Amino acid sequence: MDETPIFKITKLNIAENDRSEYIREAEKNMHDSIPAEEGTLLIGSGHDDAQGEDNYEVELFRNKGAEDLHIAASHADDFAEVIDKIATSKKVIDLKPEVITTHAQKALNSYADNFVMRLVKVEVKKGNEEAFAHSVKKEITTSIASEPGMEIMMSGTNKENPNEWYFVEVYANDQAYDSHVQTPHYEEYIEETDGMVERRDVKTLVRDVLATQGAIVLD
Repeated sequence: MDETPIFKITKLNIAENDRSEYIREAEKNMHDSIPAEEGTLLIGSGHDDAQGEDNYEVELFRNKGAEDLHIAASHADDFAEVIDKIATSKKVIDLKPEVITTHAQKALNSYADNFVMRLVKVEVKKGNEEAFAHSVKKEITTSIASEPGMEIMMSGTNKENPNEWYFVEVYANDQAYDSHVQTPHYEEYIEETDGMVERRDVKTLVRDVLATQGAIVLD
């Protein structure tokens, strides 16, 4: 069996009057999936607009078998039915995992409401793929090892366009993010990759749901 992790981001447009139903079902799906499904490593969702219409789901599975088990579960099927009913648009981005790492603490705790989530899309100039990947790995591993406020760092490349990178970043709070962007290793990463990047799009997401199985290290 292919043991490659499954990493995907799904963009959903949900009308404002359907938002409460979406959040209710998303929370139920998350709580029924983690920790019941050992191979479901992370489930999260956030939105980046005041009305909550543009939503981004993040899913990480240990392998294809784990994803299949999740999809076959009744709670996942119920959630999929709700999405089919209320989503006005749906776009799934299948990613090749590059570097994914989290702290051991599960992202379900008393201060989770303070979490800062960012979704970053980077278009890398052709010919710079290897150098960019090297810089990313160095920056992510240093960040998670040295910054207590860094909860989750996930990176992957679009399977349909390997020059298109996506990053999901979760910080304990605003102060943790502010500290991160002032660290020497982050500044070095930006300096190293400045000439490699065609375009960088950063979205600040409001966390709606987020849970992990604990410590995850995939590289």
